[in-house]
Amino acid sequence: MLRYTDDGRRLAAASRYSGDYWTTNLLSLWRSRVFKRILPHLQFNVLVCCIIAGFYAYFPDIPHMEGVVHVITGSFLGLLIAFRTNAGYQRFWEARCIWEQVQNRCRNLGRVFSTHVSKDEMVNRTLSLLAAFPYLLKQHLRGESGLDEVQKILSKEDLHFIQRSNNAPVSLCMRLSALLRPIFEFRGQEMIVVWESMDKDIQRLVDCVGAAERISSTPVPVSYSRHTSRFLALWSLTLPFCMVGFFHPFALIPAYSFVCWALMGTEEVGHLIEEPF
Repeated sequence: MLRYTDDGRRLAAASRYSGDYWTTNLLSLWRSRVFKRILPHLQFNVLVCCIIAGFYAYFPDIPHMEGVVHVITGSFLGLLIAFRTNAGYQRFWEARCIWEQVQNRCRNLGRVFSTHVSKDEMVNRTLSLLAAFPYLLKQHLRGESGLDEVQKILSKEDLHFIQRSNNAPVSLCMRLSALLRPIFEFRGQEMIVVWESMDKDIQRLVDCVGAAERISSTPVPVSYSRHTSRFLALWSLTLPFCMVGFFHPFALIPAYSFVCWALMGTEEVGHLIEEPF
């Protein structure tokens, strides 16, 4: 199986655990999406650090701040960032499980329908509706209203039906149910059992829409996220006044840059995976 990396490249899932992959991680740092997103904040903090380092280089006798406050609050900051990232990952993993259900239900519906129905036209139309469902669900969760991705998949009649709806994936499920019922309605008890099984799969697709909407419409509480960001910003901005007592003023800059990159990057990972769709 293939996966996208942080810098947009594709790689085999097992290759990221190879012994020499750490070199790829380091060399791709500048292309990292996380690094690009934190770069403005990181640049500002480093600029402040440079000013403080220059000030202490010219006035070395000025006392520096004691680091007791940062040592005590640093533990709380680490816990806040860890909880923030963990909350984002839980949302990411739940969304992945929902998407797995969507994938499995669509495959199962297509398999059963193509096995029990001999009309190629009906089979192709049903498979087209199933193929369009993930695209419509993605667009619905992202708040997009265009149907460009499914224009080549669906018929004009189905497109017109979906365009009139406020919830495209649910409308597509209604279309599927309306399409399946007449085919299986008068074909004996065995076919009724097949139809009931397929209808349950359609019901589960609707359940997946609701579960995905719950994640999409319920973000991590803003107060929690903002408090963590403000805490990190203030803590990191005042950190150079403490570190200057342990480093030469010009050695302070790379050390401080590394600390800020580590903390800001970890927080940004939580922001990125918070919105999995």
